[in-house]
Amino acid sequence: MDERFARAEWLFFDIGYTLIDETPAVLARAEAAVPVLAEHGVRATVTQILAGYEEAARRFAPGPFLDALVGLLDGRVEKEALRRQLPYRTDLETPYDRADEVLSALHGRFRLGVIANQLPGSAARLAAYGLSPFFDVHIASAEAGVAKPDPAIFAMALDQAGCSPERAVMIGDRLDNDIGPARALGWRAVRVRQGVHINQLPRHDHEQADASIDDLPGLLALL
Repeated sequence: MDERFARAEWLFFDIGYTLIDETPAVLARAEAAVPVLAEHGVRATVTQILAGYEEAARRFAPGPFLDALVGLLDGRVEKEALRRQLPYRTDLETPYDRADEVLSALHGRFRLGVIANQLPGSAARLAAYGLSPFFDVHIASAEAGVAKPDPAIFAMALDQAGCSPERAVMIGDRLDNDIGPARALGWRAVRVRQGVHINQLPRHDHEQADASIDDLPGLLALL
C-alpha cells in the first residue's frame, strides 16, 4: 500500500463518473437539447453542446451541462426552466467496468461509503447495479438536504461512520466537489481521471489530490 494511505480505515466514493458512467445519459440529454435550443432561435449540434459541457466542466461550473446551455442562449432562459425541459435520465447510466470487482476486493480491508450529489433514489440505483452491499454509509444530496462541496455533507458521513478525518479517503472525479473539500478537512483524496471533469486543473493546494488513477482498478494497486 502507498504509505500516504496507511492510516485509512474508510473509503468514501463519489458516484457519477467515479462508480457510474454518465456518458450515455449525457448524450441523450444533448440530443434532446437540440430542438429545445432551436425553439429559442439557437442552432447547435450535439457535438457543439457536448463541447460546451466539457468547457463548462473544465472551468468549474457547478452544473456544467445546464450552464453550457445557458451560455449558448446568452442567459435568455433560466437554468431551472431548462432543467424541467431536459430531465436527466438516470436509467441510461451504467456502472464502470469492474466496479463490483474493485469494491469487493476493497470491502474486505476497508469500510466503504458514498458521498455524492445525486438525484433521489441513488441507493436504489446502486442496489440495481449490485453495488449497494459493499457500502455501510450512503450520503446523497437529494436525501441529505446538503450537497458537495459543503463541508457539512462530509461531516455527516464521518458522523455516521464514526470515523476521524485522518482515517478517511475521498475518491472522486471532481477537484471542486471531491478532492478540494475533502483535503481541506484533513482527509486523504484520490482523483479518478475519467469523465467530463478530467480537464480540471487544481486552483490551490487543497485541490491537489494525494494520488490520481485512470480508472477504478487503479485503486487496487494504490491501496
